[in-house]
Amino acid sequence: MESFALTVDDAVDDPRYIDKLYYLINHKGQSLGTGQFIKYDDFVDKFNYENEFEYIVKEITRKLWFNKLSWLIKSKTSKQPAGFEIWINSLPDTSFNNPSLAGGSGGLNYHLDKDENSSTLKLPLFATALYLGPREGINGGELMINVKGLEHFDSYDGGLIDLNESENWIEIPFKFNRMVVFDAHYPHFVKPVIAFPQGKKRVCIAINVWDQELSS
Repeated sequence: MESFALTVDDAVDDPRYIDKLYYLINHKGQSLGTGQFIKYDDFVDKFNYENEFEYIVKEITRKLWFNKLSWLIKSKTSKQPAGFEIWINSLPDTSFNNPSLAGGSGGLNYHLDKDENSSTLKLPLFATALYLGPREGINGGELMINVKGLEHFDSYDGGLIDLNESENWIEIPFKFNRMVVFDAHYPHFVKPVIAFPQGKKRVCIAINVWDQELSS
């Protein structure tokens, strides 16, 4: 399959899974940290989980990648995936962002989804974003994807990005239960969240598919 970006609305057929996961993250402070690699075989046993949070994360992964979007994996490889890297972000959060980079304060910096522990560039089969909530009231927080790929990413050295080059950018607004799946060679950032309902951050979960285990 050629390079692409795909938007799937109402991605999880039963939105109660999304609502519950959002509640556990936004109101109960539960998280997977900055990234957790779960091997494919760990999803085969549907009773292999330690708590409700892990159960919901695994169920959402199964519903998306084992069912609805399994054809995408087959378009890339004839093998079963090695596993899924799953991480969560809640915006606005200024604690980990560099204000000199796109995304600035309140967004998510310009980056590639990659193996952060490898000395060489290793990318997943797909980069993803699944929007968990809130259901409404977000101003800002658009996902910006650059289709020039590594060429643009390698040339970027901080500061403002020219978004007038519209042919090179895909802008995807935040929407509850929307999943975005795109070529892992596409760098991307999230525009700053400038308004949100009190106590309800913009929460997103990435469920990236890998054909190799990540470096530890």
